[in-house]
Amino acid sequence: MNYHNPYARIQEYFALLSANDSDNGKSMQQICESKQIPVKIVRNDFLTIFQWQRSMNLVKNSDKNELAVLFNDESPKYQKICDTYALDELYDNYMDAVPGNDSIQKFEQFITDGILDAVPIIFYDTDTPNTWTLPLTPDEAAALQSFYSDETDSLSIFDRLKKTYADTYAIKDSYLYTHNYNNSLNDLLCKINTAIDFHNCLYMKYYSRREKMVLRFIFRPVKIVYDADENLYSVLSIRNDCNILLVHRLDCIISLETTDKTIHNSMETKLIDHMNQIAPNVWGNNFSCTSDQTADVKVKFFNAANVHEKVKKQLACRTNGKLTEKDGCLYYEDKVYGLSRFRSWIYGYGRAAVVLKPESLRKDIIDSLKKRVGYYE
Repeated sequence: MNYHNPYARIQEYFALLSANDSDNGKSMQQICESKQIPVKIVRNDFLTIFQWQRSMNLVKNSDKNELAVLFNDESPKYQKICDTYALDELYDNYMDAVPGNDSIQKFEQFITDGILDAVPIIFYDTDTPNTWTLPLTPDEAAALQSFYSDETDSLSIFDRLKKTYADTYAIKDSYLYTHNYNNSLNDLLCKINTAIDFHNCLYMKYYSRREKMVLRFIFRPVKIVYDADENLYSVLSIRNDCNILLVHRLDCIISLETTDKTIHNSMETKLIDHMNQIAPNVWGNNFSCTSDQTADVKVKFFNAANVHEKVKKQLACRTNGKLTEKDGCLYYEDKVYGLSRFRSWIYGYGRAAVVLKPESLRKDIIDSLKKRVGYYE
């Protein structure tokens, strides 16, 4: 198994834990041995899973008993741990975020230190009991969709599977994982989501990468956005003194606190409407990019090494763009917000991609190529 892909690992864990022969659970140690994944990676993955569950418990109207990954409290190895540590109470306090104790740090330390390596873990799902989780790669999912495609049916194959075999198939969403964040990603997402739901403001201490300094300010979040290429979450927000949506990277947040302050921006409705309109055109979460980072582009792709299929797949969500085929070449036309990130994407196609416009982008790419050629000569 390629354990470098965290999505693949998380899928594999849930497949193992939901299998019919795993009623007693699988321990992290067993998973390491059977899947040849380093123990530190498995511990960190399950730590992230428990952090996610804990953050979901704190969200309004969340029912922590519907879906959970739990330690098997009936196993002898669990009971042996409980003889030394009050694991039941520690787990409950961790999930309920009981204030005034060190349950959070202590429980997470138990996982990272390997104290719970041998304790079986079970997947508890009251909504869809006795189901079998079958993880699919993106290519497998696309193949399944294509095989069952029906132009007369507006439902996707996954919607039809859910509708027809509701008690048999459970289609699982992708798992959100942490990566180089100063704070717990799940805690940040929970705080921001709650503020968005209730239209509340937050006080943030933030490291500005552009200004190379720490900023402190109050803002009101309106949307969380995600850059899949960089595995990077950002929050879009409004402030009293700005007529644009501000973009702040979650990995630059030093601290985040609730506040009773309020923000009223007369441009709010217009800003949010504009955000929704340009979302398919934005590259790298650049929702507030300057005019020099915005341009109408046209790119020509030669069909070397199945490039055309790759381009179509990667641009599937760019619904405002236009793809046409002519004389064996594929042409992409669109308005791009975030030219620097778009330029990086073009670099990935090498000589198979030729920028036709704008001329400034074409010149930048040619100049960069000349520098690299000169470096190696």
